[in-house]
Amino acid sequence: MAAGPGRIGGDVRLIAAALAAGRTRWLTELSGPVADAYPAAVAQLVPVLERSLGSGVVANRVVGRRLEPVGPARRRYLRLVRTGLAPGSVAIVADVRHCYRCIGPLPVAHALASVGGGAAPIERVLDVLGEVRGAGVEGLPIGPAASAVVANAVLRPADLAVAATGARLIRWVDDVVIVGATGRQAWRALDAWTAALGVVGLTMHEGKLRVFTDHQHALAALTGSATQASCSGRATGRGMLRPP
Repeated sequence: MAAGPGRIGGDVRLIAAALAAGRTRWLTELSGPVADAYPAAVAQLVPVLERSLGSGVVANRVVGRRLEPVGPARRRYLRLVRTGLAPGSVAIVADVRHCYRCIGPLPVAHALASVGGGAAPIERVLDVLGEVRGAGVEGLPIGPAASAVVANAVLRPADLAVAATGARLIRWVDDVVIVGATGRQAWRALDAWTAALGVVGLTMHEGKLRVFTDHQHALAALTGSATQASCSGRATGRGMLRPP
């Protein structure tokens, strides 16, 4: 397809989407054969992937042949937050820095194979991502629903790492709420989460880390019942909040 305004080559087009504070997010629009190949390949992987995800993974779950609408998913997320934050618990809120952009082909291949995905659809997904990368898009293309499904697979090992500590995880795309019965358990879970992210080439966005030692403050902040909620703890040399 001939290059034109906004096109970066082939069957890939970048579209600027305005965000708050004057920021811009670049969405990827696929057209032609690649637009059909990506969802078709991922659809073959959906059954095994969905079975592998825990109930704490809320956003971008597949219902039937489509992603669950945001409204019902958001309501389920709020229910999980309200039931998961018990008096005395400590909640840590964190997210992944440049998540989609930093997800490379090797972590994708490993993640999809680890849930039992077939070799043929995995290879097809990698072919599509290679074509997108050749057009200048880093990592997973932001915008196609198939990318959201693939991202859930790549983030799954970090979900499991939190579960192995006994803490609770509630995840919306790459934003996580880690709930520990104690501060020690919550921080141990965060360390496990960040270590698991590192294995797949991802890092935590330390500037967005929040810690709540009061579950009412956490509920207010996470459910939108207050415009701002305070968090308490003790600052460490890394600029994080650690329990006393």
